[in-house]
Amino acid sequence: MTFYRFHLLLLTLVVGFSAHGQMTTATLSPTEDTYVESGSTANNSAGTSLYADITATSIRRAYLKFDIASLNIPTNAIVYSAYLKLPIQSEYSSPVAITAKRVSAAWNASTITYATQPALETSDASNVSDVTGYYRRIRVTSQVQKLANMPLLDYGFCVHRYNETGSARLYRYNSN
Repeated sequence: MTFYRFHLLLLTLVVGFSAHGQMTTATLSPTEDTYVESGSTANNSAGTSLYADITATSIRRAYLKFDIASLNIPTNAIVYSAYLKLPIQSEYSSPVAITAKRVSAAWNASTITYATQPALETSDASNVSDVTGYYRRIRVTSQVQKLANMPLLDYGFCVHRYNETGSARLYRYNSN
C-alpha cells in the first residue's frame, strides 16, 4: 500500500506567465477542497484529509479550487509553467501515476459527493507527475492557459489515480 500525506498549507498551484515581455510567478493556495468516495453519500469537506486513491472497496478523488482570476493573467499572456505542488509527509511504497483534470462544472465543497461530482475535462488531462524529494508535482500548464484565456471555465481541479483499477494504493493529503 502507498501512503502519501500532504500539508494543505503547502498544497499550492504555482503559475509562471509572461505578458508584455514581463515574466510573473505566483503561488496560490486552495480556496476550497474536499474529496469524494464511491459507495459513500458522506460529505468530506469538514475532514482533515484529502485522498486521491483506490482502496479495496472504493475510489476516492480530491477536488481543489484556486482563485486563478485573482492573478489577473491577461488573456494574451503565455503560461510557461503551472503545476500543483503536493508536499509528501510519508511514503510507504513506490508511487503510482496520478492525474489532474479540470472540472467542467460548478461544485461546492460542502455538498459534493461521489454521486454528484461534476464531469471532468479529459482533453487536457495532466498525466505527468513526478516525485522530487518530498513533493509530488503535477504539471497543469495547458489547463491554466485555458483558464487564463477563458476564466469563466475555472471550476478547479480533480486529482485522482491515473488508472482507477488494479491494486489498492493510498494517497493522503492533509486538508484545512
